[in-house]
Amino acid sequence: MKDQFEAILSELKMPSGFTWESLTNAANWCLSRNYELPQALKWAKLSSDPNSWGGDQSFTAINTTANVLTALGRKEEAEVEMKRAVNFGTV
Repeated sequence: MKDQFEAILSELKMPSGFTWESLTNAANWCLSRNYELPQALKWAKLSSDPNSWGGDQSFTAINTTANVLTALGRKEEAEVEMKRAVNFGTV
């Protein structure tokens, strides 16, 4: 798992890594494996920050932040993020 994580770190340093999708995918990879969750949270927050390079306020990006916060046991912060995510959802 460590080798895969290191590969993700390398990929995110490339120009193609500076998108909200890449950051969200990396955060979700960590989340699905309960691995390096503090780093996953950094990536998730960057992916949903419109002021960061590649960040985008989308339901998917913000929802990922909420899911990582939940996994870290930070439920109140996760609830705030989910309420924010709903504003960007589509039907």
